[in-house]
Amino acid sequence: MKLVLQEDPRQWRRFALTALPAPALLGLLLWWKRVVPAPGLLLWLGVLLGLALLALWRPTWFRGFYRAGMTAGFHASRVLGWIALSLLFFLALTPLGLVLRWSGHDPLQLRRQRQAASYWRRPRQKHDLDRMF
Repeated sequence: MKLVLQEDPRQWRRFALTALPAPALLGLLLWWKRVVPAPGLLLWLGVLLGLALLALWRPTWFRGFYRAGMTAGFHASRVLGWIALSLLFFLALTPLGLVLRWSGHDPLQLRRQRQAASYWRRPRQKHDLDRMF
């Protein structure tokens, strides 16, 4: 998969504006935990408001921020997706397959039946609900 970046100032503006609530919430959390005093919080929120107005006024200034954020997010999602799928496979599907194999369960009927003359199975009977439209 290849990263495709939008060379559109509207996208740069949107990215900058959607990135601003996270630092605002972090500032509010630090104020609530009494790490940052109230004047520090007001200064922080003022800086973020200034950045939001700047993004609305001059979105071209946020092109580098957009490119860096999208590139970092793309690569992080690839790594996290690989990790999540590996964990799913090795922690869920592999043990389930081993338990089914050890218990003799063959839901796809892939095992060879030595006494069978043919592997043909009759098609299932049609039902009224098979063709709804």
